[in-house]
Amino acid sequence: MKLRFLGIGLLLVVPALAQEPRGVIQPQETISKASNGMTVMISDDPSIPTIYPNPLPSLPLGEIARKVRAVHMTAPKAVKIANDETVEAKEKDGQ
Repeated sequence: MKLRFLGIGLLLVVPALAQEPRGVIQPQETISKASNGMTVMISDDPSIPTIYPNPLPSLPLGEIARKVRAVHMTAPKAVKIANDETVEAKEKDGQ
């Protein structure tokens, strides 16, 4: 019985001891700002080289996949037939 009163008492006391903010909560300043990854610097100095981005070549993924499948199909494992003797033995026994 005492344990039940203790449990009920804790349930009533815990919310009273909960900490509430005393003022309005302000969001903190962001540590870093998101950028698009492009930095543009304007300079009148002609000795600074201009660097242009090199685009990556387009990958013909369909052709690459066809070549890989063709290589896998000609592999010795793909050509080998497993347990072909058991089929012939069953045919001979059935005749």
